[in-house]
Amino acid sequence: MQWRNSRDRWGAAHKALHWTMAALILALLGVGFVMANLLPDSAWQLKLSVYQWHKAGGLLALALVAGRLVWRGIGGPVPGYPAGAPAWQRRTAALAHVALYAAMIAMPATGYLMASASSFPVLTWTALPDPLGQDERLEALFGRAHMVLGLVFAGLIALHGSAALKHHLVDRQDVLKRMLPGRRP
Repeated sequence: MQWRNSRDRWGAAHKALHWTMAALILALLGVGFVMANLLPDSAWQLKLSVYQWHKAGGLLALALVAGRLVWRGIGGPVPGYPAGAPAWQRRTAALAHVALYAAMIAMPATGYLMASASSFPVLTWTALPDPLGQDERLEALFGRAHMVLGLVFAGLIALHGSAALKHHLVDRQDVLKRMLPGRRP
């Protein structure tokens, strides 16, 4: 098993972080949608419990993206783009990856700030610092930012997945294969 990246393949550590984060982020987006739209206010105990698990998952995602950025810096080279990829595709892919990383940081940050400004403490495995204090105006502001970022993030994920499938199915390139678990060069 190759843990570090090579010029043409992602290493096992990067793949594990990628797919773990993908599953976690998709679950968090789904749970966020359910929390905001489907859980009735009358089920307040269930809602509070789901919110706390969502907060813990968001903080875990933030820790994983920090680890992923560190690993990206020390885990070997980043595999290059497919041979013959047009310049516009390279630029678009680079911009999309920067946007994905920004969203992976901004989503938990806005969620944490929204929770900090709410009347419910940020509880995970332990109580976290509350930098803002209760402020309904800030809670609403960060809540809107968190919701809009969630929609943008979902769109970026759809774009990322669609591009991987296009490269795999239409262009017959190994962009997707080199990120799949268990694949060897």
